Amino acid sequence: MSIKAMDFSLRINPSICFTQNPPKPSSKLRFLTVRCSLPLTSDDAATGLAERPWKVADARLVLEDGSIWKAKSFGASGTQVGEVVFNTSLTGYQEILTDPSYAGQFVLMTNPHIGNTGVNFDDEESRQCFLAGLVIRSLSITTSNWRCAETLGDYLAERNIMGIFSNLLTLMLSCNVPDDVDTRAITRRLRQDGSLIG
Repeated sequence: MSIKAMDFSLRINPSICFTQNPPKPSSKLRFLTVRCSLPLTSDDAATGLAERPWKVADARLVLEDGSIWKAKSFGASGTQVGEVVFNTSLTGYQEILTDPSYAGQFVLMTNPHIGNTGVNFDDEESRQCFLAGLVIRSLSITTSNWRCAETLGDYLAERNIMGIFSNLLTLMLSCNVPDDVDTRAITRRLRQDGSLIG
């Protein structure tokens, strides 16, 4: 059995890392190296590891103007075609999901953090989801609302609605994929050129 090792180097300033009132940055920096070793099988697959709580880029949004945006998927799996529109609401993503005016459309949310309040059945506009897909920047897998009945990803999967995102938010982790879906850039494009088929 072979071992694959990876090194991660971080440059930190210890005087500002763990204090409540951080002082002004100084030039005293330390390098911290973390070494991770994984036992591998003969086909170079890691053994004994739990699945990561986040996905790598496994989806993409292709717009009719030829632009392609890499992303991670949540909710249902598959391929869908629809008109891409954006919504600037700061709250109310569950109402948007169940709003009949978005039937057959991909709704891009301009608010960067979606899913942090979870889903409850009192906030639905109707008894079903009408949109074809949801495009967001950051998906929260931790919920904070006392009325939460399930997570946004589980809610969409049960209703066969696809979603894509670029960042996953947990209490202490935010992971990015290079060349990920940039909701700000797509919103500017939709605002200038009008809605596009995706």
